Amino acid sequence: MLDVLGRRTRDADASLRQSVRLKIAQARTELAPLSAQLGQLSPLKILDRGYAIVHTGDRIVKSPDDAPPGSALRIRVARGEFPARVEAPAKPGDESPDPEA
Repeated sequence: MLDVLGRRTRDADASLRQSVRLKIAQARTELAPLSAQLGQLSPLKILDRGYAIVHTGDRIVKSPDDAPPGSALRIRVARGEFPARVEAPAKPGDESPDPEA
């Protein structure tokens, strides 16, 4: 009797462990594409594609009005940052349409 119960307990334990392994594998399979998508949205990945983040003081420059001539800038790129200075005002019509409008 104890031998039968011991065997059933071992079988149930093995089955439970296998079930948990399968659930973990399924979860990893489902999460992999989501993780890849999230990685592509990372600001650092965007910088890797050639974009830059431009700062003046502690603010991000979003419009030419944010950086009039003479403004000191910090330009953040994928592999570091460097200083710059605005030398001339923006030309009329150089602005891109506001994506948030």
